[in-house]
Amino acid sequence: MGDVTAEIEREHRTVLIKEFAIIGSFYFLYSLTRNRFGSVHISGTDIPMNAFHNAMKIIQLERALGLFHEESIQEWFLAHRHFLQAMNTYYGTAHFAVTLGV
Repeated sequence: MGDVTAEIEREHRTVLIKEFAIIGSFYFLYSLTRNRFGSVHISGTDIPMNAFHNAMKIIQLERALGLFHEESIQEWFLAHRHFLQAMNTYYGTAHFAVTLGV
């Protein structure tokens, strides 16, 4: 019986080490990418304006390609306040329920 318990503990430890290695690897790649291409190169006061200018470039491209529909979609949803409130409640509830469940 002791051998089985030791084997199970060793297996759990191995799984835990693998998970930490995977999470650490992804965080390392994320940090590497963010530091190379992300907002780390922008001084603190320029970050909001840089993000705004990037967003405007994307919107201009979407308009040029005929893909910019966000404004009309937002207008439709904003006219349906009760639906939005229900979806916000669902999102908030589901978010915590899924987090606790996982």
